[in-house]
Amino acid sequence: VERHVQALHGGAFDVFDSLDPVVSIEQNFDSLLTPADHPSRAPTDTFYVDAARVLRCHTSAHQVELLRAGHRRFMVFGDVYRRDTVDRTHFPVFHQAEGVHVFDRTAPPPRAADVPPPPPVPLASAASCWSMSRVTC
Repeated sequence: VERHVQALHGGAFDVFDSLDPVVSIEQNFDSLLTPADHPSRAPTDTFYVDAARVLRCHTSAHQVELLRAGHRRFMVFGDVYRRDTVDRTHFPVFHQAEGVHVFDRTAPPPRAADVPPPPPVPLASAASCWSMSRVTC
């Protein structure tokens, strides 16, 4: 994902992949306008470290701090944590990626003809790379 986005936009995105997963309640909920009575705030849905901090539920918890630091194009990669019952489709930890691009309203939008196609990405054959039990590439 990072390689594709960077190639498409000429390396213009800042990449953050080692931000602290312990964030404040302000970062995780309040700055994202999550209502005080939203179910995601419950201790049954979120891992609370203490009364003021949680394990981030999403990488969006870092958006406001990065925007305030002056970043206008960035990608965030990291593990996120939710109190899920483990089954075939749920696990309490998973990896999330997101990108933010703040556009300048005074600049004209890029024309499709001005955006170069992404470079080809070599892929291993599916048979040599994937099995039902694990990824081997």
